[in-house]
Amino acid sequence: MALPLALNEIRTRAGGFIRDWQGSAGDERQEANQFIRDLLAVYGITKTRAAFYEKRTKRSSTGRQGYIDALIPGVAVIEMKSATVKDLAEAEKQALDYIDDLPKNETPRYVLTSNFKKLRLLDLEAPAGEDVFEFDLVEFVVNADRLRFFAGYTMKAATRAEQEAASIKAAKLMASLYEAWNILVMMTMKPAFFWFGRCFACLLMMLAFGSGTCFSSSYSTAPARTVAT
Repeated sequence: MALPLALNEIRTRAGGFIRDWQGSAGDERQEANQFIRDLLAVYGITKTRAAFYEKRTKRSSTGRQGYIDALIPGVAVIEMKSATVKDLAEAEKQALDYIDDLPKNETPRYVLTSNFKKLRLLDLEAPAGEDVFEFDLVEFVVNADRLRFFAGYTMKAATRAEQEAASIKAAKLMASLYEAWNILVMMTMKPAFFWFGRCFACLLMMLAFGSGTCFSSSYSTAPARTVAT
């Protein structure tokens, strides 16, 4: 199995894609297919890999036959509109209408829509409010990583609940360290516990900030010298 393209290579290709398409007239009928092929080529998907163009399917809302502009089974559908179409959310609804008729093994996680000037990405597995991202074509290089799933990269973004849980865990850890530090301060005030307290303090610092923390600081037990003036 071929390895996915390196992300730096993907960004370089994205820059070339911008140069090739930023002056396009944005005609859906004449240019959509080539736009999609060039976009997928940025991520290493070529004619020799699994991508279906003009995939015939049925619209769930009407029961009529239609065509998905491009389908990467189990990964994404791509729906193109002309540059005159400003609202990509409507194109997204059309793509979702087609998805319902796909077999389970072809049902995608992502819906990508474009009018040649903008791209809009919908993640069907992301929480509401975090599931849509839209960017201009000229911003493709800095946003190329958002479509790295085309190259085979696994997308795992932390949900809001996961982020909150991580923040709570970090806050509890810092609170525990603070309490332990206060105990150590009291211990080092007593000569019998001085060296034990110092060693334990080093251990806490190493756990919290890295293994080199304690050794980067030096302490002297010798009395301070008085400099005559």
